[in-house]
Amino acid sequence: MTGKVIISQPNITAIESGRFVPANSLNGHYAVVMGTAKGWVSVTIFNAQALETPEGMFEASKNGDRKMLKIHQGQAVDSDLLAILIQQVSSTI
Repeated sequence: MTGKVIISQPNITAIESGRFVPANSLNGHYAVVMGTAKGWVSVTIFNAQALETPEGMFEASKNGDRKMLKIHQGQAVDSDLLAILIQQVSSTI
């Protein structure tokens, strides 16, 4: 996969979990977790109840606090939009 999302947000701390999944937290709350698998990358945005996302781009958890995106190998991704969404949720925690 190619492409990257660059996010600049004060007070975000990178965390390495036991599964080597990159995660970012702000004030002790998760903002986003990214995980890799064969053929795709998953992106989970936390505290996402108020996020307005394009129809069909994300799957939401039952209570809406998380939004998940699975990016398959070769799939085009609007990295600017993804960065904006992560910055929006980061500003609320």
